[in-house]
Amino acid sequence: SSSTMKRQTIRVEYPDGRILQNSKSKITFLEVIKDSFPDLIMGIEFSQPLISRDRLPDFPNHQRAQTLIEGGYYVSTNFSNQDKVKILKKISDELDLGLKITLVDKENFGQLFISDTHAERTEEVIKKVHQTYKMFQL
Repeated sequence: SSSTMKRQTIRVEYPDGRILQNSKSKITFLEVIKDSFPDLIMGIEFSQPLISRDRLPDFPNHQRAQTLIEGGYYVSTNFSNQDKVKILKKISDELDLGLKITLVDKENFGQLFISDTHAERTEEVIKKVHQTYKMFQL
């Protein structure tokens, strides 16, 4: 049953160590697209329309879910989390962005160990996850 199904969200790790993860996958999805050269993404072919300068036409029986993002781009958002991950992976591969994109459980992000020479930078990233944390200096 769906009550036992774990709710998941998208987690994106950038090559510079930044982590983007929101409890709402749609927000992470849109943020990565906004940060990943939307004009170049428009040149990538997807199985269904993803991004456009003009609002995409609605479906025959219902309105298309799309969001206007910074820069004047309309982004379709009516995809499952699994499809959003596939789309972001394709964008990362096509544009050689080096993103690591995964689905994680919403309820508990688990333990995360980060090693960094700049404690302030690490703490800044961890605070964005809005979970309790401990910093250890070795």
